[in-house]
Amino acid sequence: MAGLLRSRSKPVIVYDPTQPARGQNVGGWNANYVTPDFEEFQQVYWSSRFCCAIIDEAVVAFRKYRNEMLEMSVRGRHLCPERGGGGHSNVLIGQGWKNYLEKAARSQCTRLVCFNVERGECRDLASEWNCPALADACLLPRFEYIRLDRMEPPVKGRVEIPR
Repeated sequence: MAGLLRSRSKPVIVYDPTQPARGQNVGGWNANYVTPDFEEFQQVYWSSRFCCAIIDEAVVAFRKYRNEMLEMSVRGRHLCPERGGGGHSNVLIGQGWKNYLEKAARSQCTRLVCFNVERGECRDLASEWNCPALADACLLPRFEYIRLDRMEPPVKGRVEIPR
């Protein structure tokens, strides 16, 4: 995903707490900048404009940096003159979203890509996204997903892994 966005001239910044290094194209991320340091990520986030900001392990980040993550989720899409950045598209990657991702942040999400999740989470997703097809996401085979854009019909897809 990051590589596709970069090929379309969209800068990509990544917070990935599992990465031991920082920089460009680190840890398999085809991104302009990757860091495992949340404070550093925030500095880059708020000083840049119109990026795709990928936050891996978003549930953990929300648990640890609640206020900062909420502000990025709610205000990050707007230009923020006092900080000099903004206008971002955020991608939140994680599991257990309902327990840790606040409603204010979840309501900002305009696209959901749902892989196989446990049955209770399927019901919650189906209800919150008003999409009955999500109720069966627990039956999805490996690498298959349901993509849903708000107010659009769901689309099934499959991640193709190059051999």
